[in-house]
Amino acid sequence: MKKIIAITAMAAMVAAAAMADEPVAELGLEVSGSEKVTWGVDLDADAVTGRTGFRNEAEAKAVVTFAKGGSKVTEGEGVWAELAVKLDGDIKFKVEGDGSEAFVKDGGKMVLDVAKIHINDLYIGIKSGDTQVGKLNLSNALKSDKYGVGDKGPNATQGLVVGYGNDLFGLDVDFRSKPEGNDYYTDQYALAAQAELKDMSGFGAKAGVSFGFDAADFEGKQLGIFGSASYKLSLGDNYLKASAGVGMEKIKDVDGFRNGEVAASLLYAWGDEADENGGVYYLDNDEAKKRTPGVGVAVYVPLAEHTYIDIVPAFYSGEIVENLTAAAIGEIVLPVDNDFIKTGIAIAGGVKYNLAVGDGLTVTPQAGFRFANGDYEGGKAAGIFSKANDDNSGLQDTYAAYDDEGNNKGLVNVKVGVDVGGLIPNTTFGAYYQSRNLVADDAKAGTFNVFAKISF
Repeated sequence: MKKIIAITAMAAMVAAAAMADEPVAELGLEVSGSEKVTWGVDLDADAVTGRTGFRNEAEAKAVVTFAKGGSKVTEGEGVWAELAVKLDGDIKFKVEGDGSEAFVKDGGKMVLDVAKIHINDLYIGIKSGDTQVGKLNLSNALKSDKYGVGDKGPNATQGLVVGYGNDLFGLDVDFRSKPEGNDYYTDQYALAAQAELKDMSGFGAKAGVSFGFDAADFEGKQLGIFGSASYKLSLGDNYLKASAGVGMEKIKDVDGFRNGEVAASLLYAWGDEADENGGVYYLDNDEAKKRTPGVGVAVYVPLAEHTYIDIVPAFYSGEIVENLTAAAIGEIVLPVDNDFIKTGIAIAGGVKYNLAVGDGLTVTPQAGFRFANGDYEGGKAAGIFSKANDDNSGLQDTYAAYDDEGNNKGLVNVKVGVDVGGLIPNTTFGAYYQSRNLVADDAKAGTFNVFAKISF
């Protein structure tokens, strides 16, 4: 019987190979570049000596594309073998910078995506994987993928998975071992099971458990537990999405569970998520490079001895008002029955309006602000605020303000400016004012700058 199944699977694999959306060779070249010169005045400088100066910024890039991404897969039904080899992204090489000479690989990697033997809705997967359960990335108008519940449990990568799946339900049971470098004969085994209730009128759920046969092999981790649920309610062209999850681990010889996390989010959206930043002052870096037109809030609570509640409200306008872009994100850190964490508050936001004033001429006024109280030390979403200035300084920069008792008074920054495009093709002119810490005792006025930028 085993021989019949094996022969049938091999025949199905050969006869039913599907070529749809395969990787294809495609040669292409993209060249882009820009040069920007800025002249600025340091408004905090000595009135006699003064501080002014120029700054040149160059960017040049050439990207050569050799192949477009896609997958080569087999198809079948009944008893058959599934194999999917995927080119994840386009194969590109790029050279960039001012005077760079070397091409660097930019995207595109070969992945053996699926390797399974199917017996109707049952399957056996024979590619490497993991024995951790989780994780949950929360939804919000602005966010990073670091915010949510992480993977839990001991992790072994080499082995197989036995599963069952259809359109409504899925179950995976992984049995794997952990190698030590190139030594695969280690007797370090772990087992994981994770069930998924798939999209049922917008509702979905996951639950899983991970177990290490010898916790000493997995940094003391004996057990991992994870559960999550989500619901998406369509409201015409808009939608409401709620998500929640919990995860924790059991450590050998330690009472109770450790590394526990609880997280939840609620998002009302009028557009789709994109891998882009907020696009306004103080939110135009890539610390939170996920945006969805909408308004939302996320909550995170670590299950620890000195715990806190981390609340992150966010807003991104999208195209709700033509030519207007607005974005804001905040963080509130609330201590729970402990004196080790203080109540911290931070918020950053901005707005810009692209005004067409003539044939090809655009004027874009914009403004941004940033605030943190003196007790803000950064919670789970702290990275969103860590690179808000042009000089990449963090919230508590060299111009932090302290009162007579040495307490931090916090931080207030503002930035206002205007860009003008269309006067000359491929050229943007502009001016902006950027403050330092407005609550500092000195050195707080900031800088005023004008610039010209040529780009294509």
